[in-house]
Amino acid sequence: MRKSLLAIVAVAPALALARTPFGAMSAEEIKAADKERWGKQISMTGPVADEFMEMEARLVKLTEKMKAFCKEHAVIQAERTDLVIDLANALQQPLVPASATRSGKLPTSGVDEPTRRGYERLNAFKSMALSLDRKSRQKIRLLVMDIAVSRQIERHSKWSKAQDYLEHRKYTESFREIDKSYEEFMGHVDGFMVKKPKIDVTGTEMLLATRLGKYADSNCKKKAWLDADVRVIDRYLLVMKQDEMDEFEKNTASIKKRSSDALATVLEDFDFYEDHAINVEPGDRKTFDAFFSQFSAFVEQVDRILVADSEKMLAKAKDTSTEIGMLRKNTGFSPHKAFLAAGPTQTNGCPGYSRRLRVLLEDCKKRYLAALKAANEYRKQHYLENPTLTDWQ
Repeated sequence: MRKSLLAIVAVAPALALARTPFGAMSAEEIKAADKERWGKQISMTGPVADEFMEMEARLVKLTEKMKAFCKEHAVIQAERTDLVIDLANALQQPLVPASATRSGKLPTSGVDEPTRRGYERLNAFKSMALSLDRKSRQKIRLLVMDIAVSRQIERHSKWSKAQDYLEHRKYTESFREIDKSYEEFMGHVDGFMVKKPKIDVTGTEMLLATRLGKYADSNCKKKAWLDADVRVIDRYLLVMKQDEMDEFEKNTASIKKRSSDALATVLEDFDFYEDHAINVEPGDRKTFDAFFSQFSAFVEQVDRILVADSEKMLAKAKDTSTEIGMLRKNTGFSPHKAFLAAGPTQTNGCPGYSRRLRVLLEDCKKRYLAALKAANEYRKQHYLENPTLTDWQ
């Protein structure tokens, strides 16, 4: 019992508030009480044995389903939804069968001491199982069903993958460079119109001089690697678009509430168990200890991943000082407005960087060609020598 409680305390701090096992009884006192109550032999036969084994098997099954969920880290395995469904199905079944007798009465005569202990063992187990049926099982089931129906594990996995990738790549650093180069390119082109009527610098040379050539090919279009990168950015931001964010946030809040409710009811059942554990057969205590300990591990994973980690990701997506927030809102890296060349930023968290990069490079080329055309027209009107450049080169 104490070993199980240590496991519970280590995994779920809330359960650490539970009282000392069996009040303040020492291990020696518990051992002496067990010896007096249960003796050396317990006899369970016929319907008594059948009823007990059915309840025990159901509790063990539920515990094993929670254990499998935790062991396989199903909370972060989008492809292991089968473990969530298995747990939901196990929670659907009451621990005490509908056919079980509920009177708790012992035969008044005609049974020997081992048989009487068998009845007592059955009733003590049933009393605890009924409490779990009325409280904990129902609340845990609502939590698991919420996780399954909301597809929160799959959503969390997609968000985590998207944010990890975008944070690692730090695309806003490249976007700052592009924004600065865009401003330099446009500034030089505008200077042509003011300072001289002759343009003898090719468009490609302009790209190299302003370092836009790092991102644009000789025809002033996105280089293949950049085109591939921004398409990935757009795809990952689509995972976090506003309606998906609203759904993710709603699910996170719901699961947080369900988890809190489940933990509260399990604590109530744990208190009930602590009050009555001295009446439970020693071997059966291990079965209940395993249930409480495994629930503790289960709810810890849910709270740490599907709640706390999801809340952190949502906060990043909303905060425009973070890499994720800047990319979603198209802000914080483009003081020269290069990434607004394609128009205002969408409010859905998906600015569409593939289109924005295409448009800003197209604008550079158009501005250069417009300046070239104006300069050549000027030369023609003033009977100057023929221009050396007439198109993009």
